[in-house]
Amino acid sequence: MVIEGPLRLPLLTIEWFFAVILLELGLLFILKFMRQEKQLRTSQEIGYSGLFFGFSLTWFFLIIGNYYMSETVVSNFFLWDQGSMRALFSNFSYLSLITGSLIFAFSMEKHRIYLFKKYFFTICFLSLTITSLTVFFINLEIIKIIPFIIWPLFLVFLTIYLVDFFK
Repeated sequence: MVIEGPLRLPLLTIEWFFAVILLELGLLFILKFMRQEKQLRTSQEIGYSGLFFGFSLTWFFLIIGNYYMSETVVSNFFLWDQGSMRALFSNFSYLSLITGSLIFAFSMEKHRIYLFKKYFFTICFLSLTITSLTVFFINLEIIKIIPFIIWPLFLVFLTIYLVDFFK
């Protein structure tokens, strides 16, 4: 169901504002990385940039899906037996979220071991990315389960990273 009514414009304005802010933060970290001398460059700025770009793309795709696309289920929908444009854009948002998390985890784990072994979270996010891409081409509806796996895993990684960061 497309979001309509008197609150559509204020909600849309706020959501576009946040999506653009996240995009600008991603660009800020890319520019910071590019301006540093080659000897001082670290991949952490790329990680932050990937995280903010991932969240920004997630938000953009959700805005497009929630405000502009129909939820009408169509048989023989592109590659799938059935689906809707809203489900397609929701899946794009989940894939961008996983990709941003993967880039962030990989960039941070290059410099330090978090939890069990080096690249533990990177391997987890990579396996989720591959699983999501596989499921994406099989069925549009099943991929809705993936965020319930991503968020707890990402929050665990972010908590461990922030505790280490503030030490």
